[in-house]
Amino acid sequence: MIIVYTISILLIIIFIHELGHFIAARLRKVKVRTFSIGFGKKLYSFHDKYQTEWKICIFPLGGYVSFDKDNSDDENDQKNNDDTIVFDSSPPLSKALIAFAGPLANYLLSFIVIFIVLISYGKMIICPEITQVESNTIAEKFGIVPGDKVVEFNGRNDFLVQEIIEQKNNNISITIEHKNGEKKNLVFNRALGNIGIRFEKVINENISFIDAITEAFNGVISMNYQMINGIFDIILGKNSIEIGGPIKIFQISMQSISKGLKHTLVFISILSINLGFINLLPIPGLDGGHLLIYIIEMIIGKGLNKQLYHRIMQVGYAILILLMVFAISKDIISLFR
Repeated sequence: MIIVYTISILLIIIFIHELGHFIAARLRKVKVRTFSIGFGKKLYSFHDKYQTEWKICIFPLGGYVSFDKDNSDDENDQKNNDDTIVFDSSPPLSKALIAFAGPLANYLLSFIVIFIVLISYGKMIICPEITQVESNTIAEKFGIVPGDKVVEFNGRNDFLVQEIIEQKNNNISITIEHKNGEKKNLVFNRALGNIGIRFEKVINENISFIDAITEAFNGVISMNYQMINGIFDIILGKNSIEIGGPIKIFQISMQSISKGLKHTLVFISILSINLGFINLLPIPGLDGGHLLIYIIEMIIGKGLNKQLYHRIMQVGYAILILLMVFAISKDIISLFR
């Protein structure tokens, strides 16, 4: 059953992404020919009142929304019976909005899921109690032991433990309260090595409706910021490329589902925003690549040469295929480690 749930999660996220494209197309009165979940042999399909074919295919590893092509120079022929226009005849702004709507839908899904988690389970707060002190670290040399609490951080008592974890400055000032009530102010210098303290106790704090909206929005922004930083770290050589393919995604999904509904919802929000973010990368073949081309067309006031456009797309698809092969190869290698 876990495998069925995993596939269902992937299909939902893909469906939401493609639904974003579809809704934007309908709002811009652009004719949608096909709305497909999966690739390959068709398992089920039907046509709606706008003559769009909705179908489910045998390989649930993606999806797409396809549009009627502009094969006529006659402006009247470019109109359909339901007063829609074909995609190629629509203005660059409409094309850009349609391309952007898919990733936007994933971001909205992530926001909604995080909001549901916060309202249902509360906000997770990491307790400032130290649960582990690593050997041969600064903390051990200062006499910090498990059970000690951090009561001040850089002169503040209204801090969050996450601030200590994410602190990037070398100098850190914390006040420790030992079990016997004794307090000790310590100044660490990260340049001298790893501090070596861990916080593993968490509590769930009830949160209001408005605060949940704010926290959900901040959560989406934070995840997006982390992914942008990750890309820059790879470009600058600070981190190696870590790409997970479909096998890795299935493994993480199955682990999350086995841990319960909360972990499953968190996984859905993370996977959805990852899909949205990746699709916004300016690589031809992805939504971000199309979006960049449509923005260029708006700037120059005309469409790109079709031959040039197709060549750009071919390069983009080649890059995507190489990335997919690389990701799947890493997945397969990890199975035998």
